[in-house]
Amino acid sequence: MRRLIPVLCLAVAHLAACQPCNPQASLTPGTVIARINDSRWQAKKGVWFESGTSVNLETETSGEWAISMVAQKTDDGTDASEALEAEEFPIEFTLGDAGDGAWALAWPSLGAALSSADALEAGWFTIANRQDDDLLGCFEFDAGTGETTATVVNGTFRIPLRS
Repeated sequence: MRRLIPVLCLAVAHLAACQPCNPQASLTPGTVIARINDSRWQAKKGVWFESGTSVNLETETSGEWAISMVAQKTDDGTDASEALEAEEFPIEFTLGDAGDGAWALAWPSLGAALSSADALEAGWFTIANRQDDDLLGCFEFDAGTGETTATVVNGTFRIPLRS
């Protein structure tokens, strides 16, 4: 039994880290929700748009933060816009720096943007589904600049195409 406990703990930890992305379809279009540095954060005006072969997500500044994510290449190397057009969901991206295919910025209302390129660990961004022109998905990432950092977890969104 003593040998089984560490194996079970490792299995539970692995399952917790591999939770599927299941955003709520009932979210109001434009809504982006996350925990930033252990505080609940919500933006009610998020949009997505294509720029060349990339897919971009942007939010308004809400409270102390705004978030931007740029996805150029999926984890399997497909251009983001091509993957979105194919609608083979989920579409997964690693958030790090441009060399990873996607990156994220957390914009504090006071101060410089914090980038996932300056984080110790890569994050992730998943487009789980598309309903009409709304994208639904999830994300988590760390971002920093100098000694200032932000941890963004449990992110979900339902965002419309920018008009």
